[in-house]
Amino acid sequence: DRTQPFVADLEIEVDSGGDTIEETADYRDIVATVRAVIEDESHTLIETIARRVAQAVADLGRVRMCRVVIHKPAAADRHGVGDISAEASASGSAAP
Repeated sequence: DRTQPFVADLEIEVDSGGDTIEETADYRDIVATVRAVIEDESHTLIETIARRVAQAVADLGRVRMCRVVIHKPAAADRHGVGDISAEASASGSAAP
C-alpha cells in the first residue's frame, strides 16, 4: 500500500445560537471527524471518501449542511495534471 496525501476543503452551514463556542459546531470535532474518515477508513474511490466525509460531518451536532471537496494532489502527477478532486454534500440533523 502506498500512502497518498489528501486535502479536504469544507463548507459547512451551522446552527449557531449566539456568539459563544457552546452555541456553534465544535471545529475540533469537525477536524477529528475528517481525519478519522481519511486516515482510519479504507476506501478505493475518492468519491466515496468525499461522500463519507460529508455525511460524517453533517451528522455532528449543530451542522445543517456540509459540502466537501477532497483533493488528491499526487494522483495524476505523472500525467501532468496538478490535482484530482471529488465533491459531495450532505444535510445534517440540524437542517431546518
